[in-house]
Amino acid sequence: MTCWRWIKRWTDAGVFDDLHQILLAQLNAANEIDWSRAVIDGSHIDAKKGVPE
Repeated sequence: MTCWRWIKRWTDAGVFDDLHQILLAQLNAANEIDWSRAVIDGSHIDAKKGVPE
């Protein structure tokens, strides 16, 4: 449970999102990302029911 609690705290605090952004920025600056092979994935986004008014 201790490991799960730390991961949850870090996730809630945005640590993993920040690390992801830093890693992308560093790789992009070093020209190490082949953006022609990038894929956009929205599977982690919650779908909303109905049409916004």
